[in-house]
Amino acid sequence: EPEPVTKADRYRDLLKAAILSGPQRLGDALAKFVEELVRSCIEPRELLALHVDGVQSLGAELGSRLSPQLLSRADLL
Repeated sequence: EPEPVTKADRYRDLLKAAILSGPQRLGDALAKFVEELVRSCIEPRELLALHVDGVQSLGAELGSRLSPQLLSRADLL
């Protein structure tokens, strides 16, 4: 049985898509994710940790060649 997809997994996927295609193309997916976060009553500190962990994880995966793009797109997201 496959493991359930976590918020961290979904955020990381959104972040990766934002890096590759730009956050402007993620409107619907981002809106659904935000609704999920609101329903789960996520704390600001948890959201920041989700973001930082996602950026660090992708940075390690993609390497330094995409670091400036990763950081600028992550800021937009």
